[in-house]
Amino acid sequence: MGVDEPVMSYCYDIIYLCSKVDPTMAEERKVQFIFQNMEPTLMQKVFPQMDRMDTTELFRRLQAHSQAALIAGRSIPVNQILPTPPASSKADIEKLVREELSKSLDPIVRKLEETTQSMRTAGESGVGLKRRVLEGGQNWERSGKRAFDGRPICRTCGKPGHIARDCPNPQITCYRCQGSGHIARYCTSSNSGRKSGAQSE
Repeated sequence: MGVDEPVMSYCYDIIYLCSKVDPTMAEERKVQFIFQNMEPTLMQKVFPQMDRMDTTELFRRLQAHSQAALIAGRSIPVNQILPTPPASSKADIEKLVREELSKSLDPIVRKLEETTQSMRTAGESGVGLKRRVLEGGQNWERSGKRAFDGRPICRTCGKPGHIARDCPNPQITCYRCQGSGHIARYCTSSNSGRKSGAQSE
Protein backbone atom coordinates (compact mmCIF):
# COMPACT_ATOMS: atom_id res chain seq x y z
CA MET A 1 0.00 0.00 0.00
CA GLY A 2 1.37 3.39 -0.99
CA VAL A 3 1.96 6.20 1.50
CA ASP A 4 -0.83 8.47 0.22
CA GLU A 5 -2.88 5.75 -1.46
CA PRO A 6 -6.53 5.60 -0.39
CA VAL A 7 -7.36 2.39 1.45
CA MET A 8 -10.34 1.48 -0.70
CA SER A 9 -8.41 2.08 -3.90
CA TYR A 10 -5.67 -0.24 -2.62
CA CYS A 11 -8.25 -2.91 -1.74
CA TYR A 12 -9.99 -2.69 -5.11
CA ASP A 13 -6.64 -3.00 -6.89
CA ILE A 14 -5.74 -6.13 -4.91
CA ILE A 15 -9.18 -7.69 -5.51
CA TYR A 16 -8.92 -6.94 -9.21
CA LEU A 17 -5.46 -8.51 -9.41
CA CYS A 18 -6.67 -11.56 -7.48
CA SER A 19 -9.56 -12.00 -9.91
CA LYS A 20 -7.14 -11.81 -12.85
CA VAL A 21 -4.67 -14.28 -11.31
CA ASP A 22 -7.24 -16.80 -10.08
CA PRO A 23 -10.94 -16.14 -10.75
CA THR A 24 -11.89 -18.92 -8.31
CA MET A 25 -9.74 -17.62 -5.44
CA ALA A 26 -11.38 -17.97 -2.02
CA GLU A 27 -12.54 -14.84 -0.19
CA GLU A 28 -10.27 -15.59 2.78
CA ARG A 29 -7.23 -15.72 0.51
CA LYS A 30 -8.14 -12.34 -1.03
CA VAL A 31 -8.44 -10.82 2.45
CA GLN A 32 -5.03 -12.27 3.35
CA PHE A 33 -3.48 -10.59 0.28
CA ILE A 34 -5.06 -7.28 1.28
CA PHE A 35 -3.73 -7.56 4.85
CA GLN A 36 -0.20 -8.44 3.66
CA ASN A 37 0.71 -4.90 2.61
CA MET A 38 -1.84 -2.90 4.57
CA GLU A 39 -0.67 -0.26 7.00
CA PRO A 40 -0.14 -2.09 10.36
CA THR A 41 -2.06 0.41 12.49
CA LEU A 42 -5.06 0.21 10.18
CA MET A 43 -4.94 -3.58 10.19
CA GLN A 44 -4.85 -3.61 14.01
CA LYS A 45 -7.99 -1.47 14.11
CA VAL A 46 -9.97 -3.32 11.45
CA PHE A 47 -9.02 -7.00 11.87
CA PRO A 48 -10.33 -7.55 15.45
CA GLN A 49 -13.75 -6.12 14.49
CA MET A 50 -14.31 -8.53 11.60
CA ASP A 51 -16.97 -11.21 12.15
CA ARG A 52 -16.03 -13.28 9.10
CA MET A 53 -13.08 -13.29 6.68
CA ASP A 54 -14.56 -12.08 3.39
CA THR A 55 -14.15 -8.97 1.28
CA THR A 56 -17.65 -7.63 1.92
CA GLU A 57 -17.07 -7.57 5.67
CA LEU A 58 -13.58 -6.12 5.21
CA PHE A 59 -14.87 -3.35 2.93
CA ARG A 60 -17.67 -2.53 5.37
CA ARG A 61 -15.18 -2.23 8.25
CA LEU A 62 -12.67 -0.24 6.21
CA GLN A 63 -15.30 2.22 5.04
CA ALA A 64 -16.57 2.69 8.58
CA HIS A 65 -13.01 3.33 9.75
CA SER A 66 -12.32 5.72 6.84
CA GLN A 67 -15.47 7.69 7.58
CA ALA A 68 -14.60 7.87 11.27
CA ALA A 69 -11.10 9.11 10.42
CA LEU A 70 -12.59 11.66 8.03
CA ILE A 71 -14.99 12.96 10.68
CA ALA A 72 -12.21 13.16 13.25
CA GLY A 73 -9.81 14.88 10.87
CA ARG A 74 -12.15 17.43 9.31
CA SER A 75 -14.75 17.98 12.00
CA ILE A 76 -17.61 17.33 9.57
CA PRO A 77 -20.98 16.82 11.25
CA VAL A 78 -21.94 13.15 11.33
CA ASN A 79 -25.30 13.66 9.63
CA GLN A 80 -23.60 15.00 6.46
CA ILE A 81 -21.72 11.76 5.76
CA LEU A 82 -23.75 9.11 4.04
CA PRO A 83 -22.44 5.57 4.14
CA THR A 84 -21.77 4.09 0.72
CA PRO A 85 -22.08 0.36 0.23
CA PRO A 86 -18.84 -1.33 -0.82
CA ALA A 87 -18.51 -2.73 -4.30
CA SER A 88 -18.69 -6.45 -3.84
CA SER A 89 -19.52 -7.76 -7.28
CA LYS A 90 -16.82 -8.43 -9.81
CA ALA A 91 -18.43 -6.00 -12.29
CA ASP A 92 -18.38 -3.16 -9.72
CA ILE A 93 -14.75 -3.79 -8.88
CA GLU A 94 -13.74 -3.93 -12.54
CA LYS A 95 -15.67 -0.71 -13.21
CA LEU A 96 -13.88 1.08 -10.36
CA VAL A 97 -10.48 -0.18 -11.49
CA ARG A 98 -11.17 0.91 -15.09
CA GLU A 99 -12.16 4.38 -13.88
CA GLU A 100 -8.96 4.69 -11.84
CA LEU A 101 -6.85 3.45 -14.75
CA SER A 102 -8.49 5.83 -17.21
CA LYS A 103 -7.83 8.75 -14.85
CA SER A 104 -4.16 7.86 -14.60
CA LEU A 105 -3.74 7.08 -18.32
CA ASP A 106 -5.55 10.17 -19.68
CA PRO A 107 -2.50 12.49 -19.50
CA ILE A 108 -0.33 9.86 -21.20
CA VAL A 109 -2.87 9.33 -23.98
CA ARG A 110 -3.20 13.10 -24.54
CA LYS A 111 0.59 13.49 -24.78
CA LEU A 112 0.78 10.58 -27.23
CA GLU A 113 -1.97 12.09 -29.39
CA GLU A 114 -0.17 15.46 -29.42
CA THR A 115 3.09 13.80 -30.46
CA THR A 116 1.37 11.78 -33.18
CA GLN A 117 -0.38 14.89 -34.50
CA SER A 118 2.87 16.88 -34.58
CA MET A 119 4.60 14.04 -36.44
CA ARG A 120 1.69 13.89 -38.90
CA THR A 121 1.84 17.64 -39.62
CA ALA A 122 5.62 17.48 -39.97
CA GLY A 123 5.24 14.73 -42.58
CA GLU A 124 2.54 16.63 -44.47
CA SER A 125 4.55 19.84 -44.56
CA GLY A 126 7.37 18.18 -46.48
CA VAL A 127 9.88 17.52 -43.74
CA GLY A 128 9.79 13.76 -44.34
CA LEU A 129 11.10 11.83 -47.30
CA LYS A 130 9.49 12.68 -50.65
CA ARG A 131 8.06 10.23 -53.12
CA ARG A 132 9.07 10.55 -56.73
CA VAL A 133 6.98 8.95 -59.45
CA LEU A 134 9.07 7.74 -62.36
CA GLU A 135 8.28 6.10 -65.68
CA GLY A 136 6.46 2.81 -65.50
CA GLY A 137 4.31 3.90 -62.57
CA GLN A 138 6.89 2.89 -59.98
CA ASN A 139 7.23 4.89 -56.79
CA TRP A 140 10.78 5.53 -55.66
CA GLU A 141 11.41 7.09 -52.31
CA ARG A 142 14.59 9.12 -52.56
CA SER A 143 17.15 9.53 -49.87
CA GLY A 144 19.99 11.45 -51.50
CA LYS A 145 20.99 9.67 -54.71
CA ARG A 146 19.54 6.24 -53.95
CA ALA A 147 16.14 4.57 -54.26
CA PHE A 148 14.35 3.19 -51.19
CA ASP A 149 15.81 -0.25 -51.86
CA GLY A 150 19.40 1.09 -51.94
CA ARG A 151 19.98 1.11 -55.70
CA PRO A 152 21.61 4.25 -57.16
CA ILE A 153 19.53 6.68 -59.23
CA CYS A 154 20.91 7.95 -62.53
CA ARG A 155 21.12 11.75 -62.86
CA THR A 156 20.79 11.54 -66.62
CA CYS A 157 17.61 9.52 -67.11
CA GLY A 158 16.31 9.45 -63.53
CA LYS A 159 15.88 5.68 -63.39
CA PRO A 160 17.23 3.55 -60.52
CA GLY A 161 19.75 0.77 -60.99
CA HIS A 162 22.73 2.56 -62.54
CA ILE A 163 24.72 5.79 -62.36
CA ALA A 164 25.08 8.51 -65.04
CA ARG A 165 28.41 7.31 -66.50
CA ASP A 166 26.92 3.84 -67.11
CA CYS A 167 23.58 5.14 -68.43
CA PRO A 168 22.30 3.15 -71.43
CA ASN A 169 20.33 6.24 -72.54
CA PRO A 170 22.79 9.16 -72.50
CA GLN A 171 20.30 11.69 -73.85
CA ILE A 172 22.03 14.73 -72.38
CA THR A 173 22.33 18.04 -74.21
CA CYS A 174 25.16 20.55 -73.95
CA TYR A 175 23.94 23.99 -72.92
CA ARG A 176 26.71 25.74 -74.91
CA CYS A 177 26.61 24.08 -78.31
CA GLN A 178 23.24 22.27 -78.04
CA GLY A 179 24.99 19.03 -79.07
CA SER A 180 23.97 15.71 -77.50
CA GLY A 181 26.09 13.22 -75.61
CA HIS A 182 28.15 15.64 -73.50
CA ILE A 183 27.77 18.49 -71.01
CA ALA A 184 29.04 22.08 -71.17
CA ARG A 185 31.96 21.29 -68.90
CA TYR A 186 33.40 18.91 -71.48
CA CYS A 187 32.27 20.82 -74.57
CA THR A 188 34.91 20.93 -77.36
CA SER A 189 33.11 23.35 -79.68
CA SER A 190 34.76 26.63 -80.71
CA ASN A 191 32.62 28.90 -78.51
CA SER A 192 33.25 26.95 -75.33
CA GLY A 193 35.05 29.76 -73.50
CA ARG A 194 33.02 30.93 -70.54
CA LYS A 195 34.43 34.44 -70.41
CA SER A 196 34.18 34.95 -74.15
CA GLY A 197 30.48 34.04 -74.07
CA ALA A 198 29.87 36.40 -71.17
CA GLN A 199 31.86 39.23 -72.82
CA SER A 200 29.99 39.02 -76.13
CA GLU A 201 26.74 40.11 -74.49
